[in-house]
Amino acid sequence: PGVWKFEDLINKRLRKNLGEDLVYQLRKFRFNEDRKASLITSFLSRISSLPIDKSSYPREFPANVTWINSPNLQLGQELKSKLVVLDFWVYACINCLHILQELTDLEKEFAGSAVTFIGVHCAKFDNERESKSLEAAIVRYNVHHPVVNDYEGSLWNAYQVHCWPTLLVLGPDGTPLIQFRDEGNKEHLRSFLKVALDYYKDLSAEPLPPLTKVFAPSGPLLFPSKVVFLAFEDSQGQFSEDVLIVSDAGNNRIVVLAAADGRILVSIGCGDAGFEDGDFESCAFDSPQGICWAKDGENLLIFIADARNHSIRKVDMTARYVTTVAGNGKKTFDFKAGKVGREQGMASPWDVVVADQTDILSLIHISEPTRQAEISYAVFCLKKK
Repeated sequence: PGVWKFEDLINKRLRKNLGEDLVYQLRKFRFNEDRKASLITSFLSRISSLPIDKSSYPREFPANVTWINSPNLQLGQELKSKLVVLDFWVYACINCLHILQELTDLEKEFAGSAVTFIGVHCAKFDNERESKSLEAAIVRYNVHHPVVNDYEGSLWNAYQVHCWPTLLVLGPDGTPLIQFRDEGNKEHLRSFLKVALDYYKDLSAEPLPPLTKVFAPSGPLLFPSKVVFLAFEDSQGQFSEDVLIVSDAGNNRIVVLAAADGRILVSIGCGDAGFEDGDFESCAFDSPQGICWAKDGENLLIFIADARNHSIRKVDMTARYVTTVAGNGKKTFDFKAGKVGREQGMASPWDVVVADQTDILSLIHISEPTRQAEISYAVFCLKKK
C-alpha cells in the first residue's frame, strides 16, 4: 500500500538479504552457542538500525481470515510486545507436519515467555480452504496454538512467503525479522528466539486468551488411517473369526475388530503418543499409519508404519509384545541406508507391505516425498534368528 520511497525499497531488500545470509550461516556451519548468539545479536542490531516504512507490512491480521481455535488476536493488542512465530503451513504437506512436531517441543520450552506461536494455514487446493477440513486437521495433528485460515492467501502475499513450510518471526512491534524456510530449522529458531528475548526490552509475557475447543470427536475410533483384512484361517489360531486390523491413528493404537460386527477384540497401545516397546497395555505409538500382517511359522506378526515415530514396529501376537524393527524415533533423511535395526533412521514411513514370506521377510516401507520429487522406498530384510 502507498508509494514506497526508493530508500525504503533498498532497506527492505537489505533486511531480507541479511536474514537469508544469517539463516545460510546457521544451516551451513556448526557454530557453538556463543558464536550463534554473536551472529544473531549482530543481525538484530543491524536491522534495528535500518529505517523502514512499516506501512509496507501488515499492521494487523486482515478481516478476511478465519481464526479456528482461538478468539481473534491483534498485533497491536494481545500480541503487542511479543515475539510472534508465524508458521505458514498446509495440512496435506508432510514437511509441514514435521514442523508441527518441532513447534510442539518449542512451545513447551518457551511456555510462559514472550514468545507466541500462530499457525497460518494457506491452502494448496480448494478443499483445503474449508475451515471444517482445517478443524479436523487441527484435532488430528494435536495443534495446540492459535491457527488462522488464510484461505485467500492475504498473509501469504503480504509477507512475501513463497513455500511451505515457512516460519516467519515478527518483532515486538509486528515488523518481520527473519524467515526460516523448509525443514531442519528447529535448533536455529530456538537459538534465534533465545537471543531475541534478551535483545528486546520491555517484552510482554502476558498469556493469550485460552484456546477454544474445535470439536469433540465421539466413537471408539479417531482418524483411522489403514485397515487390512485377516481371515480366521490365516490367523495362526489367534482368532476364531475373520477380523479387521485397523490403525487407529488419532488414538495412537492398533485395534483388531470382528469383521462381522465391528467388536473390538484386541487393543494394542496405551493410547498416549509415545515411542515405547512393551506389552499391549504399555507400548506406545504416535499416529500409526500403514499396517500389514505376516505368518512366521506358527506365529502371527503385524508390522506398522509408525509415522510420527519415524519407525517400523512389529507386533508379536503370540508373545503379545511390540518391538521396533527399524528407526529410532527421530526424523532422519538417510538415502544411503545399510544400518541395522534401530540404528537405521527414516522419515515418516507411511505404509508397509510384506514382499515375500520366506525365511527372510522383506519389508518395504513407503514414505511421503520429502525434499525429492519422487516417493522414496526402503527395503528392510528381517532375518529370523
